[in-house]
Amino acid sequence: MTIRTTLQDERQLNEALDQGLEAVQLLHTEYADLLARLRSAREVRADRSRVAFSVGTVFTHKKFGYKGVHVRNSVVYGCSFASFT
Repeated sequence: MTIRTTLQDERQLNEALDQGLEAVQLLHTEYADLLARLRSAREVRADRSRVAFSVGTVFTHKKFGYKGVHVRNSVVYGCSFASFT
């Protein structure tokens, strides 16, 4: 290996590193706003004070009598959906 080959390899390595850093900067600028929105949405959803049912709660529908399992948290706005069994 000559000195010239080593310098060429080093230049290629530096160029590849520069391209990688540019890609990381691009991703940061593209996704920074998205991440901020996701963080704020997560903070809003963290308030569980108005969640009526726990995931996995078995309930019986008051009007139609069928049974179901609660599979997702949702907010209740002053109404009663089921009687628990």
